Order: sequence, then C-alpha cells, then structure tokens
Amino acid sequence: MKHVASGIVPAVAVDRTAVQPLYRQLYEGFREAIVDGRLRAGQRVPSTRILAAELQISRLPVLNAFDQLLAEGYFESRVGAGTRQGLVLGYGGSSAAELGEGVSRLRDVLERSDARAFLTAP
Repeated sequence: MKHVASGIVPAVAVDRTAVQPLYRQLYEGFREAIVDGRLRAGQRVPSTRILAAELQISRLPVLNAFDQLLAEGYFESRVGAGTRQGLVLGYGGSSAAELGEGVSRLRDVLERSDARAFLTAP
C-alpha cells in the first residue's frame, strides 16, 4: 500500500510492500522532483519529523534519504532555517538542461578563483 505525503509538493510516495528500501524510494522521489523541475531551487522541504509522520513511517529512512540528498548537493540545510532544495543544482530550477547550466556556471566560478586549487589538491 502506497502512502503519499498530503501536504508536500511534489508528492513523494512510499510503498511498504516494495523490495526497494523506504529511504531509497524517498531519495529517488525527491531527486526526480528536483531534476524534473517540480521542486525549485531554494524551495523548502518538510522536516524529517513531519514527513515521517505524514507518510506514517519511521523517521530513520527519512533521515537516511535526506543525508544522501544533502551529501550529493540536492538539498542544503542550515540550523534553524530548515532544509531546502540546493541552490547550485537547482540553478534556474525547471529542467535538466538548466541543471547542467547551473553546474557549468559553478565550474566557471571555480576556474576563476583559487577554489580550483583547493578542490584539486591531493
């Protein structure tokens, strides 16, 4: 049986009977929403507690999914400010082409700064 979070745009569904783990279903649901442009750059996402409660699942798979999305840059988080769709990956925010444009702009900024030396250091 699928549970869909009611107050979340885009809706993220989980299927408890699926072979795929819950954290992976959440991760892929949010990732697809970002890449497809349904979740815009800087848009807030629900807290892990609220999302877990709405989906009627443990908070642990939600934490695992959010951690992976944070690690890959799809989400960004600040203490006291909540979690949002990542601004760099969501630059322009509506398509995979614009996603590529955001990455290209980031690459340009890094090439013009000393950050490149830091990122390529052994």
